[in-house]
Amino acid sequence: MFQTKLVLLVVVNGLFLAIAAALAWKRRARGPAPAPPVPFGASLAWIIGIYVVLIFPLAWVLDLGIYQSDEGAYLFEAHIIQAGSLTMPAPPPMAVPAAEGFEHDIILDGKWFGKFPVGWPAVLAVAAAWRLEWIVNPLLGVLLLCLTYRIGTLVLSVEEARGAVFLLVLSAFFTANCLGFMPHPACSVLSAAAVLCYLHHEHSSNRLWLIGMLLCIGVGVQMRQF
Repeated sequence: MFQTKLVLLVVVNGLFLAIAAALAWKRRARGPAPAPPVPFGASLAWIIGIYVVLIFPLAWVLDLGIYQSDEGAYLFEAHIIQAGSLTMPAPPPMAVPAAEGFEHDIILDGKWFGKFPVGWPAVLAVAAAWRLEWIVNPLLGVLLLCLTYRIGTLVLSVEEARGAVFLLVLSAFFTANCLGFMPHPACSVLSAAAVLCYLHHEHSSNRLWLIGMLLCIGVGVQMRQF
């Protein structure tokens, strides 16, 4: 599965780069005369649309395929939560040899559970009720693109915000995390939301934005250790 994801990442990001090169060539072919401005909303929609068209089908094809053990541990805890508990009975000694030496779960006092915070497994557990775990990170990727744009417009400019979104879409690391079951996109969304709340507080001095910022940080620390 790791090799499959690696090949797919190369293909997807190659497509992103090909699209970027085609757009740059088309603009250069127009010559020195300035082209009429494209409405920014349409431009942003095109960038996010490219992400959606390429990433969502890929995530659906990969489904529950994982490429590192952390993902399995998060899914393991998610399915325990889906069953209505935070732990499950430990297997008999040596009944599951792989579990004895597995570094991502804990067997203690007859209970078996994951070692990570329960925030992210709880999110996956909600999606698992409809067997839609694969769609969570792609959706969070879309949300992160929108938050990145909003932060960019507040701090810099519309053009630079669009550039930041485009760079994210071109990022292989961003693509990789939006295809799996790691909590990186959720943590990124919560961190970006906290930054956005702070920026809004700076503009309005409304303390509700500070409360929102602290809530985002509080939930974020339950998604991933450290």
